[in-house]
Amino acid sequence: MRQVRQSSKYHPNAALTLWVCLISIIGCRGERGEEQENKAEAVSAQSPRQTTSVNLQTDQIERLGIATIPATAVTLSDTHTVYGRVVPNPNTTYDVFAPYAGELIVDSKWPSLAATVTKGDVVGSLKVRVSPEIVADLRSRLKESEARLPSDLDAVESLSQIVKGLQPVANKQILSRTELDAAMANLAKAQAQVASDRSIVSSLASVLAEAEISEDTHSSHFRLPLVLSKSGQVTDLFVSTSCFVEAGQHLARIVDQSKQIVRFEIPLSNYSEFEKTQNAITVTVGGSEVKGRYLGDTGEVSPSSQLRQYLFEFKDEGRSLRPGQVIQGRLDLGAQVSDVQTNSVLEIPSSALLYHQGLPLVFVKISDEAFQRRSVQVLSFAESKVVIRSSSDTSRDLQIGVAEGESVVTSGTQMLLSRLFLQSGGDDD
Repeated sequence: MRQVRQSSKYHPNAALTLWVCLISIIGCRGERGEEQENKAEAVSAQSPRQTTSVNLQTDQIERLGIATIPATAVTLSDTHTVYGRVVPNPNTTYDVFAPYAGELIVDSKWPSLAATVTKGDVVGSLKVRVSPEIVADLRSRLKESEARLPSDLDAVESLSQIVKGLQPVANKQILSRTELDAAMANLAKAQAQVASDRSIVSSLASVLAEAEISEDTHSSHFRLPLVLSKSGQVTDLFVSTSCFVEAGQHLARIVDQSKQIVRFEIPLSNYSEFEKTQNAITVTVGGSEVKGRYLGDTGEVSPSSQLRQYLFEFKDEGRSLRPGQVIQGRLDLGAQVSDVQTNSVLEIPSSALLYHQGLPLVFVKISDEAFQRRSVQVLSFAESKVVIRSSSDTSRDLQIGVAEGESVVTSGTQMLLSRLFLQSGGDDD
């Protein structure tokens, strides 16, 4: 049986149909791509953009209580008002321990809690069993006290000569009375130190003599007076009645309130200049002005103001300062601020200043219904005023600083910041 093989033929109509289908598919895909691009552009147009300005209607400004005031140019003073907080002084704490094991004798001289004690006071006694080790230790302590006494006497002699030299000059008003008062205060402290050394030497000598006699006579005990080596206030009292104590047992804690440490924030644009000069800060303590002694940089920055913090020590004889207390001081920089004076500075109310992420900022009125966020550089604080560096035309374009005459928002600033976050598309953390 013969198979008939049909030859394939070219059909133009089929090829034309195939081409039409391919063109249609390509066109559909192009239309879909264009449609997706249009949708993306529409979404991006509707999405919030980062902005630094807030636009409000006139009635909204009145309802929110938005108030402004022009920034005024001022001359930066050599004297700055600074603020600090009193912190605990670790060098003024003195712990009283039992030098040996024995019976603590508490009598009327034993201090009470919060009582003020003086260096050299005998507050009690300790009944100690005699031993060769204790006698040797007493001899060593006596030698140390006797060796310290000549140097303290030399200090008294030197300070006495200084006071004698300053008295006629101060009486003729050639020199400030402050230096004479400081020299007399140092002389009084040196004399008190000598008196305390002599008291300790006398006490140790008598105790050692009693211990040696007890050792020679084979007596079992001798009495050791407890002499304080620091002045201050009793803040902790661990023993209040007569009892047996171990060697090294904690008896009391005394804190010298006459030396306080204050952590100050220095609002300067050039911290290196301050660290080179280490100028003193003057505060009013107990009705008199006292200059603080510079201790050093804390190595920390205030989280709120972003200012560096420095430690100063003050003599507080009246004991009017307490840890945690906020005080105001005066920092005199002299010629060290000349570099800042060459540039104009402005004064604005402190209510205009905001902090976000640790950086200071203000809102400036740029039109009747628009307010712009500006970063600023704080130079100093003065009660209800803040001194900031003035901006140039270039910095204003970058939303940095305020120019003289521009109005800053003093009321409703927090509301403007919140609206700026919402306008930017959410929280600005």
